[in-house]
Amino acid sequence: MNFEPNKLQPGFKIGNYEIIDKIGEGGHATLYRAEQVNLRRNVALKVMSAELARDQEIVEMFIREAHAMAQLDHPNVIKVYDAGVTGDGLSYLAMELVEGGNLQEIIYQKDRIPLERILDICLKISDALSHGQKKMHLTHGDIKPSNIMLDFNGVPRLADFGLAETFFHCAKHNSSKVCGTPYYVSPETISGNRMPCDFKSDIYSFGCMMYHLIAGEPPFQAEKLKDLIMKHLKNKPPDIALAVPGTPPRLCALINSMMEKKPYERPESWDYIHRELRNIIEVMNHPIIFSIKKHWCYAFEYSEREMIIILFILSSVLLLVQPWLGSTLLVFLTIAHYLIHSQKDIRKNDN
Repeated sequence: MNFEPNKLQPGFKIGNYEIIDKIGEGGHATLYRAEQVNLRRNVALKVMSAELARDQEIVEMFIREAHAMAQLDHPNVIKVYDAGVTGDGLSYLAMELVEGGNLQEIIYQKDRIPLERILDICLKISDALSHGQKKMHLTHGDIKPSNIMLDFNGVPRLADFGLAETFFHCAKHNSSKVCGTPYYVSPETISGNRMPCDFKSDIYSFGCMMYHLIAGEPPFQAEKLKDLIMKHLKNKPPDIALAVPGTPPRLCALINSMMEKKPYERPESWDYIHRELRNIIEVMNHPIIFSIKKHWCYAFEYSEREMIIILFILSSVLLLVQPWLGSTLLVFLTIAHYLIHSQKDIRKNDN
């Protein structure tokens, strides 16, 4: 390779892309603003570091995952346009350019994000993560505020979705590197066994990120990396209700469950997290209506056996006191019971 991927100058061409300027740089790659010449549009061009580009296995993973990412079509996922390797050995990934900033920049500005806004962002990102897992079996591997971009309309967009395998391979072959970002990394990916990142690891990182967004600081902090890692491995996460009094109890419980040390103790799916967030938002926006709805639903959570007993007792009493009313009510409740359980079966099949 004759060029340093992190020092490409404006006007330099990579395939069909012409560098405009540098946007940012990380341990694995450098991000540039570039023009896709044939279509005359600006893109975000991620160029892999020289060290990683020399590893053919990593390059193949990078391209393979980019192809999977390109199959995603979700309003909260940054679109992938192209990926490849030039004759000079530069590995690149061309993506949709989102220039409205990211959540990390808001945190650095010390601006407190309203809880309603945080929940709305996390609701949409959890749906994006669910979409990626269902459609292409993708995990993220590095969920953090700086990977949540915001377009000019404030719509959150998830960046770097699908590079988990590449990140893990990089960390596994370099003991000095951590798979993911230390403030949000899951215990299993930094333990002695170095387990690959899966959706349960992403859920842990998502919980840490939510804690950071709400409390204004990560759940675990330390001056030395090894101390921070030990806290993720051993320490119980701090209670967010103590850090931010007034945080809804149901939200506290959800965040705590996402940050459980053992993967099997975390929520079972992104769909579950999405439903919980949606219910929490509904409670905050319409507490009275939600309370009525909840208690009405609970009233019909009896088993088939319990409902038969209840209906039999009720109809028997009414048949003795007022035969026509008892028989009418029995028919009505039987039909209502059938319709309610039919709707439950439909919802279960939909999920």
